[in-house]
Amino acid sequence: MFYDVGTLIKYLRDSEYIKERSYGDISSFNFTPGAFFGKVWDEQTTKARGLFIDTRRETIVARSYDKFFNIGEREETKLENLKKTLHFPVYAYEKENGYLGILSYNIAEHDFIFASKSSLDNDYANRFKDIFYETIPKKTLNRLAMYLMFTKTSLVFEVISPEDEPHIIEYPRRKIVLLDEIPNEINSSPRPYNHLKLIANQMGFECKKLRATLNTWEEFESFVNDTLNSIREVEGYVLVDSWDNMYKIKTKFYMTWKHLRTVAKRVDNDKEIPKQKWLTSPIINDFYNWLVAHKEIIHDKDIIALRRMFYGDMGEDYIGVY
Repeated sequence: MFYDVGTLIKYLRDSEYIKERSYGDISSFNFTPGAFFGKVWDEQTTKARGLFIDTRRETIVARSYDKFFNIGEREETKLENLKKTLHFPVYAYEKENGYLGILSYNIAEHDFIFASKSSLDNDYANRFKDIFYETIPKKTLNRLAMYLMFTKTSLVFEVISPEDEPHIIEYPRRKIVLLDEIPNEINSSPRPYNHLKLIANQMGFECKKLRATLNTWEEFESFVNDTLNSIREVEGYVLVDSWDNMYKIKTKFYMTWKHLRTVAKRVDNDKEIPKQKWLTSPIINDFYNWLVAHKEIIHDKDIIALRRMFYGDMGEDYIGVY
């Protein structure tokens, strides 16, 4: 555990698995693709995710969550181990399907900080900024700036922009959803959900949705199994126990269509599909056959558009078996 920002900066810079990007006095620190694909997760790489530090003043100016993992992704997140370590109750929040946006306040510059997971000035950060100003009532801007300045916290959002960045889940319009408020400190946990709802209401933000409170292991295990087999059109859930340990779980609907997005790209690019390994359910087979039959019209279309076309052609009586 790190106790001062100066020491944290040193360890982050010493790691070959962390990339620093400088924006004047502020640097972003994020784990590299090598850390991600090599699963090199330690105290430094898990912290280097949406982390922005004023390296001259040795102060965290904006931050997101430490990296957390899917149920079953790591040894410690397998069910047999979670049974020994979870602290109840566990809260299940609906996981939106967009990208991370971080809002904070730069006291040195007297202005908001808008960040994506890794940048202050890329398309994702700029799009987040645009949607923020479309969303928040102008009369609350000064109040929000004062709040962030005095609390020294970051607001973490899911940024959803279907026309610019379609993912798997379909949304009717672009928006931002408030996920958490996190103190700009080295070792910190998000503020309580009731507090978050109050901030969202006062500032005019849509807030994340609490979908279930799980009080026992049996309830937790049942919820996990139900989600893994769910064809509800959501990405999944973020599970937070009473000690603020966080885990992710994805629905069968989401995982199936994420897989089919890859299948569609391979068909479009005339790449071979390992059928026995990849075509593992009736709906996957049906969609693959539809892609092959309609190859001339699928080029450069996102998976949401393709899914809509597929269901339109299959007819209203079609029930895809997952």
